[in-house]
Amino acid sequence: MRVGDFERYISVFNALCERNTRFSVITWVKSFSPNADIGRRVGVWFKETEPQIKKLWVSNAMVSESAAFRFILSAVYLVKPFPAASKVCATSDEAIAFTRASWKSDAPPKIAWPYR
Repeated sequence: MRVGDFERYISVFNALCERNTRFSVITWVKSFSPNADIGRRVGVWFKETEPQIKKLWVSNAMVSESAAFRFILSAVYLVKPFPAASKVCATSDEAIAFTRASWKSDAPPKIAWPYR
């Protein structure tokens, strides 16, 4: 992913926040290559939007077949927890179960993919 691609990704999530409706995210991480520019941009974006994240973002699940990626991201979450419930998962079934559980007694909304 390039920084420009990530900026588009951010704009989609910012649009979700503008709806003022609670949501959850399940992301499939097909491959991962560290990019320091994107890492810094994520940090800035989270700081800019932390109040909205705490208010609207119910949960964040990331699915990756890579045990190394899951270990690294889990370690990052231990050091700097995400403001919403979060989990790094090995399967989509695990991510869906986590997401449903994170809504507690509220019914989660329909599943939609806003990133086009």
